[in-house]
Amino acid sequence: MNKIDRMIHQFDAYVDKKVGPWWKNWRRYFSIFSSIFLLLLLIVVLVRMFYVRPYHLSKVMNNDLGLIERIFEDIDKECNILSIRKYGATIDFLTVARFAGSSVGCLNLAYPKHWNGPYLNRTPSIQGRPYQIVQTQEGHFVVPGDGVKLPNGKIIGKDIIFNADTVISEMIKPDGELCHNKQPLALKLKFKVGDWDNPVAKEDKDDEDVSAILKEFDAAFPYSWNEIEWFKRQDQRSCV
Repeated sequence: MNKIDRMIHQFDAYVDKKVGPWWKNWRRYFSIFSSIFLLLLLIVVLVRMFYVRPYHLSKVMNNDLGLIERIFEDIDKECNILSIRKYGATIDFLTVARFAGSSVGCLNLAYPKHWNGPYLNRTPSIQGRPYQIVQTQEGHFVVPGDGVKLPNGKIIGKDIIFNADTVISEMIKPDGELCHNKQPLALKLKFKVGDWDNPVAKEDKDDEDVSAILKEFDAAFPYSWNEIEWFKRQDQRSCV
């Protein structure tokens, strides 16, 4: 037993002799090493936030635009969008279940009774601001709301102002102001606003077609009648 105790004591003494100085130095510089490690970790987190956050923001905006486009195509298919308000066309009405009249939000509908809302449980927005529709010579575009700061640092309504002459199709190209990491930050509505298949107009067109057919028949009738009379005279001569 004493022999074992002596062996353990000798082992402890050996370890203290070899490790002791290193451990004392480690304890002396531990606070410095830990501070450097935490500083490096903080730098990595900040760099990651600086690069990843804009990408995440552009991805969210691109997904929102795709969702809004699909909903508007469905609305136009079922309700037929006659017109969209030119100014202040904020998209904050997709949570509406019912409404009176033919207008809801910035939309004027031909068949408001076909409204299948609510289309969403919450209003799509970015940085607390709903998206909006702007009308240019190129058509209607869904864009971020005024005050939204884009991933490239531009602010809608301050650095980027939309009007009828704005060429948004150029701005959503890879090097444009409304694009980040090949993610467009605006989207053009593909359907044509106001292409209402008016049943009254259709009936008028049908009436015009019938009228044209009758005119053709009236024009051709004398010739047909003359041919019939000629065949009758030929038959009478044959009988004689």
